[in-house]
Amino acid sequence: MKNVIKKVGSLALSAVLTLGVFTAQSTNVSALSLKDNNGVNCNVKSLINKSGAGDCTAIVIGSNKIVIDAGKESGASTIKHLTKGEPKDNAFITASSWEKINNSEKKRTKTITIDHLILTHSHDDHTGGLEPLTDWVEDDVYVCKKDGYKFYENRRVVVKNLYYNGVYTSAHDGQTKVWEFVANTDVKNFYIFPAWDAKGIIDQGTKKFFSDIKQYNKKVNYVPAESKIKDIYLSGTNCTLSIIPALHTYTGLGDIWNENDSSMSAIIYDRNQAFKLIFLGDMGGRPIREINTATDVRHYAFTGYLTNGTAFKKVYIKAPHHGKRSGFTKYNNNNIDYSKDFKDFYEKTIKPTKIIGTIWGGTEKNVIAENAKNGLEYYTNNISNFASYRLDTWGN
Repeated sequence: MKNVIKKVGSLALSAVLTLGVFTAQSTNVSALSLKDNNGVNCNVKSLINKSGAGDCTAIVIGSNKIVIDAGKESGASTIKHLTKGEPKDNAFITASSWEKINNSEKKRTKTITIDHLILTHSHDDHTGGLEPLTDWVEDDVYVCKKDGYKFYENRRVVVKNLYYNGVYTSAHDGQTKVWEFVANTDVKNFYIFPAWDAKGIIDQGTKKFFSDIKQYNKKVNYVPAESKIKDIYLSGTNCTLSIIPALHTYTGLGDIWNENDSSMSAIIYDRNQAFKLIFLGDMGGRPIREINTATDVRHYAFTGYLTNGTAFKKVYIKAPHHGKRSGFTKYNNNNIDYSKDFKDFYEKTIKPTKIIGTIWGGTEKNVIAENAKNGLEYYTNNISNFASYRLDTWGN
């Protein structure tokens, strides 16, 4: 029996999954594959296969299973692909042995495990994909009939750590999807992050909304404002996962800060500089400008160098806000052109010594190609040592 919550407004949410890499050299592979300095594999798969499907990226580093954003609920290829296959071909799945229940039935438990799930903000194209995972959790699911037995599964989803952006989220149905997911799956640790700024705001509506989860014995951890960046050492690897709170608070409709710009960020890097992966959510030009000009950790967390001046060998950036032109040119309610800030972000803040790549999900690259002179592609095409990786379709 699913734990239910009163729905707030429309619930037209969704999610997606993809695979396959297209490089500037037109080389197709199954994933963006890297190694840390100790030789541990890091495989990156964008889980988005079409424009408008949102963001969802699956990363497996050694035994660590990470998902950044959940995409939309609908679509031919969705995050529910995490439910497909067997442990031998899906790192997110474990399954118990088939147990004989009686002379005609056998049963097992099949579990999806995510070690770290990061939701950069609550828009439906970043959270809606949680719904099919929530719906997947069920007992006594008929699988097949074979050798005189009927086979059934108990299905579970385990998330060891869920990191959620608590800045101005109460107005969005995505928050409802997160609530339902936490209430109906086995989320071990649920962390809600504040804004970076001195106010350290977690929206009060958010606190009230998620306090109801406690009736299901679910604990909500509010991250203190002074914590700033949360660093997680990924076991068995030389890598660190860093969660960076929203740089500012979205103070209301019509403000030049919007909830996209208030996205949390996630960074995964090898501590011996083999590679760095940067996920900016739906940030646009204004927070990028702040990253470029900051003199504190907001700048150094994103730079292609460690504080000792040593450069990362490779830096990859998930195309922010799906590569949309609107995120890094003029905003509708002001007249500031942020395109130079994005170029400076790549060329000055990041500035790796060998290669930099932007990870595109599905047709994201095509979306901005139509406006190349004003889009991210125009600037990245004019940056030296640049390669573009397009992660296309699940199963390619």
